[in-house]
Amino acid sequence: MKILFTNTGPWGTGSFTALDSIYEELTQRGHEVRIFFPKPPGMKHDEDDQARPFHAYRHWEFPITSGDTTVDTFPLIIPGAHPHNSAAQHTYKSLTEAQLDLLLTDLRKNLQHVIDDFQPDIIECNHIWAMSYLVGQLSHPFIAVAHNSDQMAFTYDERMRPYALEAAKIADSIIAITDKNKADVVSLYSVDPKKVTTIHNSYNSKIFNPQEINRKELLATLDFDIPDDATIVNLTGKLTRIKGVDILLEANRLLPAERNIHFIVVGTGTLDDIIEPEEAEKYCLDRVHFTGHISPSTVAKIHNISKFSVVPSRSEGFPISCIEAMGCGLPVIIAELCGSEQFTSGRIIPQEDPEALANAIMELQDLPFGEFQTLSTQALSRVEQFTWKSNVDSRLSLYERLAQSSTT
Repeated sequence: MKILFTNTGPWGTGSFTALDSIYEELTQRGHEVRIFFPKPPGMKHDEDDQARPFHAYRHWEFPITSGDTTVDTFPLIIPGAHPHNSAAQHTYKSLTEAQLDLLLTDLRKNLQHVIDDFQPDIIECNHIWAMSYLVGQLSHPFIAVAHNSDQMAFTYDERMRPYALEAAKIADSIIAITDKNKADVVSLYSVDPKKVTTIHNSYNSKIFNPQEINRKELLATLDFDIPDDATIVNLTGKLTRIKGVDILLEANRLLPAERNIHFIVVGTGTLDDIIEPEEAEKYCLDRVHFTGHISPSTVAKIHNISKFSVVPSRSEGFPISCIEAMGCGLPVIIAELCGSEQFTSGRIIPQEDPEALANAIMELQDLPFGEFQTLSTQALSRVEQFTWKSNVDSRLSLYERLAQSSTT
């Protein structure tokens, strides 16, 4: 089978991390796969490039220009940091009408070229957004994948709602990443629940697994000054309020310094995106270390020198960061309603509650060794259900059913 994936942005986000692994699993089974995504000017590769299927990539090149109108780089669907788009507010909503028209015209042309060249049996469009809409306009069978960020974008960007509504309407099927995500899709786009299939996110167990890591060497490489006897806790996610990084910084203010807890925050972005200047006294940056954007293999190493991970997000679909941490044997503290809390081994806390987060952090730090090991073992056991093999099994069943129905 020939399968084309589209994504709203290049690597550096959860949806693209998923695509790389889906690609690997599908090609191992003998399927032909291509991945189409925007390529901003000067996009650099990371140290895990050797694992990337570059021959399968098809690029939508930026900048694009027509007359006096230019779009310098790909827009985001909601504000937030992306390692290849440093302007956090450069969204579809920020485009002028002329820029949006140019963007959609150029995108349609590029999609048509890729489809004509590859002749896919099925197209899977990540995010119910502009690409999904345009693929539908090209009258090709396609599946739209809801990631929660696109449902947030539906609320955020009124101008794009007609495109999203039409994309959901004409999609042959929709994949949701959690049952809550499915309920949101059905409600927002008024689609038949039978049209929406829940397929949970998965993680790359070849990268994220328990490993023996030299803590001192890794911290030296990262240039972090963390005492040998400190407890390391990590948060993996973009530096945005959506990911709750500000909640972690508030919780840190409530933690006694003698607890000797150091946080490693992994992800692109700046503190300006999350800290309100007039409320700076609410936050504590002591013992907090920021990596910026790093490769998945380095993230896995950080998990393996951490005691546990935190996911205090305000809104989330199915955070791959959560199951990646569990794949390394880490318990996770996660905010309820994130989408995957029912699968997590660790602690569930209320949303936007720094005090609850601080208490949960101290509780896990104080847990007796045997009880903590039980949580760690439980994490490794629960995460087994989120392999790419089972994920791709579900996808292929859906692909084959849709491909067959499109020929009858």
